[in-house]
Amino acid sequence: MPLKVSIVGVAPAHRAPNPAESLVLRALELVSGSRVELVGTREADLVLLYPYRFPFGSGAAGALLESAVRRLRFPAKDRRADVVLRKAFGLASHTNLIAISHENLDRRPWQALGNFIVQTDIPRLTSWPTEVDPRGFRLPYWWNYVDWPEIPRTSNSFSTRVGPYYDLSSLLTNQLFNDDHSRRKNRAVWITNHLDFPRKEILQRMQKHFRVDVVNNVPWGKKLELLQQYKYCVTSENSPGYGYESEKVPEARIAGCIPIGYIANPFSDFNVQAYFFDPPVGEIEILPPLLHERPQISGLLDYLAKVID
Repeated sequence: MPLKVSIVGVAPAHRAPNPAESLVLRALELVSGSRVELVGTREADLVLLYPYRFPFGSGAAGALLESAVRRLRFPAKDRRADVVLRKAFGLASHTNLIAISHENLDRRPWQALGNFIVQTDIPRLTSWPTEVDPRGFRLPYWWNYVDWPEIPRTSNSFSTRVGPYYDLSSLLTNQLFNDDHSRRKNRAVWITNHLDFPRKEILQRMQKHFRVDVVNNVPWGKKLELLQQYKYCVTSENSPGYGYESEKVPEARIAGCIPIGYIANPFSDFNVQAYFFDPPVGEIEILPPLLHERPQISGLLDYLAKVID
């Protein structure tokens, strides 16, 4: 029998909730031994709550939720918090539920939801490490773009926003340029849709060193092609948060760029010597590996197996 799964919200790492493309859905198929069938919430055995867009991305909705949590004063593990969340989305009390946030739950407006779910027993995949949230499991955003050999995809035709899925070996080596870097533009590229604080200030600082091309609306799967034209790539995160790491630095390294403008968040996976804030002085031919050690996905599989048990 298939594992009936419903998705509430939007998974930002994917254009569509296709089981063949989604890391979480493929992992669920592996641990359940069944294919995933996407259904409505009332038919589902498991509901995936992706707090990405409205109402989660609404500052007003976040403020209302935060106010309600403070007034109700749910103690830790209080079942009332679980009930409130289920009623808000029309979910039955017996339906398994897991919250999955690729957004930074230390940043408004998603912070309100983060403060809420840690007061429940709802399983969750977030950027938070075990030290911060021992009842959740850390799933860094960039993991969604890795080609995990333990969870094979059924087709090689799929790609991420950058292009091909990441080969972990490329993040575990000191290889920087996969071609003659003298052919690249001796300036930086920054793929971003906004220059909110502190991005504008970071841009102005980078521009003291050389030209920075700010690019947005890159077609799906074409980011790698664009990055490989440049020697440097500005990789600043949107916001600080515990363990919050997006795809920016891994994509720069895979493209053979020197990552600049980056400030590591607490509990970072990344080797601090593998990127820079200000551009390095002199020519850089190699950089240390981005990852200290190969990440293990077995913990995610074990965690999901317990959720659907």
